[in-house]
Amino acid sequence: MEELTVESAERDGWTVLSLKGDLDVYTAPRLKEAIAESVDRGGKLVAVDLSEVRFLDSTGLAVIVGGMKRVKENDGSLVLVAPNDQIRRILTITDLIKILQVRDSIESVVSG
Repeated sequence: MEELTVESAERDGWTVLSLKGDLDVYTAPRLKEAIAESVDRGGKLVAVDLSEVRFLDSTGLAVIVGGMKRVKENDGSLVLVAPNDQIRRILTITDLIKILQVRDSIESVVSG
């Protein structure tokens, strides 16, 4: 198990949350808090960069879905960025790929 770090940066109107490590039952509250802080600051556009996340469990998925709902309640949008093949497979198997926006790069998100 690897700890999770969450770095937040503003880029072209988006809050970019860059994650590194494992997103699991122990670490998911960090992401939940980061999304909540973004929304509480008035952020409507949230990009969750998963490019350095190696492991994702059901708790991590639940936090992502809950974060998407919270952002949408504030007329915003949450996008997942650069999930690895294993995480993409989980999103596909769970059908979350149909409700979550997934992009290949931060540049493709912030540019339009």
